Amino acid sequence: MNFEKIELLLESTDKANIELALTILSGFTFEEADIKWLWQYYNRLQNNEKANRPKYNLSQILTGTIISKPTKASRILTLLLEKTNKKEKNRIYESFINNKKITLPRLEFTDFPASLFYYSDLETIVWQHGNLAILPATLLQLPNLQYLDLRHQPLIQIDEEIIEHPSLKEIWISNALIVTENIADSANFDILIEAAY
Repeated sequence: MNFEKIELLLESTDKANIELALTILSGFTFEEADIKWLWQYYNRLQNNEKANRPKYNLSQILTGTIISKPTKASRILTLLLEKTNKKEKNRIYESFINNKKITLPRLEFTDFPASLFYYSDLETIVWQHGNLAILPATLLQLPNLQYLDLRHQPLIQIDEEIIEHPSLKEIWISNALIVTENIADSANFDILIEAAY
């Protein structure tokens, strides 16, 4: 892969060039050198985005008017996780794990990442921004999970089988409308809702 040309497109201020670079990347099978370069590029972007994150005022925070949009870094990381082999994918996920807690940056997945189910000792998952639509029953494959923070995820459904989770204590979400009466009445855990108006 020609990293110099891809990086030129990604560094462009023209959104069409950035989209072109991401489209080109999505069409490749990643070799080890590609993964290494893209991982390093992602880390540079992520650090830059953190340093240049806009300041929010208290009013925006209290009224929930802060809108999180996909970033170049989130799209590249999602692409990396979609296109890498199991070994590399695990290495990437493990970089976000600390003491049985994984804190994921924004990812553009609409489904819960299946690779997380290999970490059955996880007790906490924090994934506050992304495109997650459904909270699946496969979450039961994480028997030690106690805290799940999915605030700012556009969830439209929670699988009702989750009420059978043996150790879950809290789920944080932003959409109260997806909590069915059965989940509300039968869950042995708290469902905490942070309004996102």
